[in-house]
Amino acid sequence: MRLLLVNPNTTAAITARMVRSARRRLLAGDTLTALTADHGPAVVRRADQLAEAEASAQALAARHLPGHDALLLAISLDGAADTLRRAWPHRVIVGMTEAALACAGL
Repeated sequence: MRLLLVNPNTTAAITARMVRSARRRLLAGDTLTALTADHGPAVVRRADQLAEAEASAQALAARHLPGHDALLLAISLDGAADTLRRAWPHRVIVGMTEAALACAGL
């Protein structure tokens, strides 16, 4: 599976931490491409910052999701996940909060 990890914040250290976690779970043959937003909030703390991060996630997906099977959205509260699912109905879109809650439910 070709996975695209998108961090719509501008903090590369957050992306690196997400990549380390994701790489431990990859199967043989899986690939992971990771992206960090080049503008916007360093960390989302307010609604206006979330809106800016969502716009970054959408822009990164538009440029990089073709050629990938799934998008891992590396932002708390899964900002833009619903919008991305509507825009890319034939791709798997997983938000990190959603994934954490699903695992906790197990």
